Amino acid sequence: MTPAMPDQIQPLTNTGRVKGLIHPVAQDILYTQDFDAMCLNELRPMSQVDLAHLLMLRRTEILSHTITAPLIDVILELQSTEFAPLRGRTAPRGTYMLYESFLIEKLGIDLGGYLQTARSRNDLSATMQRMRQRIALANLVDDLIELQNTLLRQAEKYLATPFPVFTHYQAAQPTTLAQYFLAVVTALQRSHNSLEDQFRQLAICPLGAGAITGTSFPIETDTTAAYLGFDHGPTNAIDMVASRDHALRSVQECAILGVTISRLGHDLQLWTTQDFNLLEVDDNLVGISSMMPQKRNVYLPENVKGRLATALGSVQAMTMAMHATPFSNSISVGTEATKHVWPALSDTSDAIRLMTLLVAGIRPRENHIKQRLADGYCGATCLADGLVQFAGYSFRDAHHIVGGLINEMQKNGMTDLVEGLMKFHPDLAHLCDKIDLSPDAIVRNQRFGGGTAPDIQSLQLEMARFECNRMTDHISTLRKSWADAEADLRGCANDVRMRQAALTKLG
Repeated sequence: MTPAMPDQIQPLTNTGRVKGLIHPVAQDILYTQDFDAMCLNELRPMSQVDLAHLLMLRRTEILSHTITAPLIDVILELQSTEFAPLRGRTAPRGTYMLYESFLIEKLGIDLGGYLQTARSRNDLSATMQRMRQRIALANLVDDLIELQNTLLRQAEKYLATPFPVFTHYQAAQPTTLAQYFLAVVTALQRSHNSLEDQFRQLAICPLGAGAITGTSFPIETDTTAAYLGFDHGPTNAIDMVASRDHALRSVQECAILGVTISRLGHDLQLWTTQDFNLLEVDDNLVGISSMMPQKRNVYLPENVKGRLATALGSVQAMTMAMHATPFSNSISVGTEATKHVWPALSDTSDAIRLMTLLVAGIRPRENHIKQRLADGYCGATCLADGLVQFAGYSFRDAHHIVGGLINEMQKNGMTDLVEGLMKFHPDLAHLCDKIDLSPDAIVRNQRFGGGTAPDIQSLQLEMARFECNRMTDHISTLRKSWADAEADLRGCANDVRMRQAALTKLG
């Protein structure tokens, strides 16, 4: 092979159509980044895609062994050194051009220049986006499952522990901590289901779509897809290049998930205040004041809510970047919009992990809970229901009677509904033997409509645990398929390398 000529070493200085490199200010803004981040986020997946592409080109005989083998050898060498030869180099017009320029410098343009056969940066970038996104989503789901399992453990622990449910920040009715935690798990499960659908969308490999209309080369897109852990190749080239809705959907789901978790954080912070004093938190999860010695600040929910705001902002930024752009290759869609995906997913994962710590570290203050249930007259609805069931009142009449009773009790500093009924409605006192107004009894008797009864909640708990285990298995299966594909890819590439070494030795 003829060594590369000086003007071939930096082929991007003169592409025929464009002479010179990009303006240094634009270069600094658009392409300068930390090398380790470049390795992790771009060079590693890019080199995987290259190996898959070259193996496919060799398999289909679009390119010969004499062309593909040296390219595969150099790429494997780059991988083994964590791309060290590229460290310190500028990235002319992006990471890919840095990478391709090195291959041309190393092998000459007569070999290095073949890498982009039947491929574009457009389908390459779209493929790398999906590879990176599926890993980040899998990590997010891991964190979500751990939060759900932590909520379920707490629900099981406090299955029959009465707790006031609040409406408009006022104590309303007796529930249990289990029912509350299971309510949150139920909402999180819907996000689970949506995230699971994201993996199905990400299972299509864009490689082969080319710049936007495919290619005339007889490529095997399902072959490259399999090498990279995808289910199949593209069906519509324009869609593969133009679309990043999968990225937007993932961030939208993070935003929806974040709304649920932030509401949980709001409640936990409120219930741990001295004003509510219903829950206590482990010392290793609270802060202090540098000035006020009495302070014990449960601040983690504030961090949680702050981190979750990233996804909310990212949805807006991505939507605006994608809005009203051509349905074609677009930098505003493929680059500027999708850059928001990674902080959104990362901050959402961080928030979930912090919330998991908080949920695991809380305990009910049972004496304060009992007092709040009494002070809030939380058995009032049960009493009204009893007047309907055992005294023949319409519910509206019963509602007015109990409301008037509570007015009288408050004037007299009373909180026990049974005592109040006997004092102010002695004609109804006989009902006290039929209506058990204790929080424990109310919780046990609410059996319908998704109610509080412990056995009902226990069934929900088991169903939720089954779904968590199912999703855990699903993520494990996906990760194994990606790892198996990568191992197969590396094995095939090394076979080519060994064959080439043997041929060279026979020489």
